Formats: sequence, structure tokens, C-alpha cells
Amino acid sequence: MSRTLGALLLAVVVAGTPAAAQNRYLFGFTHSDDGAPANAVQLLTDRGTILASGRGWFDDTGFHHGQNDNYVAGSLDGQWYRNFFLFDLSGWNGGFQSATLRLYNPSVWLPWCGGVACDGFASPHPAELYFLRFLDPSYYGALSGTALGRHDVFQALGSGTQFGRHLATAADNGGWIDIRLNSAGLGDLNRRAGSTWAVGGNLEERVGAADVTVTPEPSTWVLLATGLVAVLAAARRRQA
Repeated sequence: MSRTLGALLLAVVVAGTPAAAQNRYLFGFTHSDDGAPANAVQLLTDRGTILASGRGWFDDTGFHHGQNDNYVAGSLDGQWYRNFFLFDLSGWNGGFQSATLRLYNPSVWLPWCGGVACDGFASPHPAELYFLRFLDPSYYGALSGTALGRHDVFQALGSGTQFGRHLATAADNGGWIDIRLNSAGLGDLNRRAGSTWAVGGNLEERVGAADVTVTPEPSTWVLLATGLVAVLAAARRRQA
């Protein structure tokens, strides 16, 4: 077997090998005790800026600690997390024409990080896709206190209508992430004016999904196969 053919076959095998399970998360280390600012979650609208009245996560067991304001989303140490953001709109009468959720994503040094950066984004992949989603008001009450076994809330945070999305990379560490609400999100925001509005968020859990480059697209497989055929044809010509 020629070196060229061997290298191409190796590339095909490596490309088709699934990545081992590793930490994949966004907005890690966003607890106020970790140094996240008080204005870490903001809703920027054409009528003014609204600071979040609550933020946090639910894990895949349905647990949420009422005093923990960390809003990590994704997989960490084998546990999956989905986050939420809560806003008090009692002083607003609606009429929002545009709105953007601005979220702080840190790059910090903490004693328990072993002297290395505790980044908000971490993944074995170059990018991860994060979604904002509709959250039914019937779940709002569960966001304020400690909860146990609320699998329904965890599911709801990652299954509602999409309100916006962001393709996260390491370039987001140490800065702000802006996610503009789409028409569905803006409509829901205006419907909740004068009351409370909440939105859920989740990291795409399927490896190789959407915009995340993890496994080759079908077109990549076609190119690899075409290259393999070309190499084999060249080898046969040389033998002839």
C-alpha cells in the first residue's frame, strides 16, 4: 500500500471516529462568587436596558439550588445543565421593537482552577451551538427556589420554540455574548410586558449537529471517497 493511500485511509478512519465524552459547556464560572458582575445578564431593548431579576440552571436530575446564580449550560463532569434568565417587566408596558440578550462569559483565574484559566467556554470541539428558547410561564415559579426532581423544568428549558442562537467559540471567553431575539422571542417578550418574562437556554447535545464541526458532512465523505478512488486509479496505472 502506498504512503499516500495509507494516509488517506487513516484520514477517513479518524474522521469517522466519534469523539470521547468530554466537558462541553458555555457560561461556566458565572457565579457571583467567581467574580461575575452584577449586570452579567442584560436585556438590551430599543426602549432601554433591563437587568435580570434571576438567573441559574437546572441539571438533568431536575435539581436547582435557589442561591446559586451560576448559569452554565452544557455538559460538565458527566452532568447536563440548561440555564434560564428571569426579568421583571412590571414597569414596562410593551411596544418593544427590538431586544438582545447580553450575557457575560468569563475568563478568570480562581484558586481551585490550579493556576489556569477557568473559561466560560470549554469544549473538545472548535464551536458549540447555544439556543435561547421559550419557557412556559407555568414553570416560572420553580425558578426562584431550590428544586428537586423537576425533570419537567429541565426538559422545558431545552424544548421550547427557538428565540435565538449563538455559535460559541473560545473567542467568547472574557467578554460578552449578544443574542438578538427573533420575531417569536420579541412577540413573547411583548406579551409578558407588565409582568414577568423568562427564557430558557441549552447547548446542542447532539455531537456533530447543526453548525458545530465535529463529524464530516455528506459532502466531505463524497470528497474523501473521490480522493480514494483517484489514488487507487493512479496506483493501478503505475502497476500497469
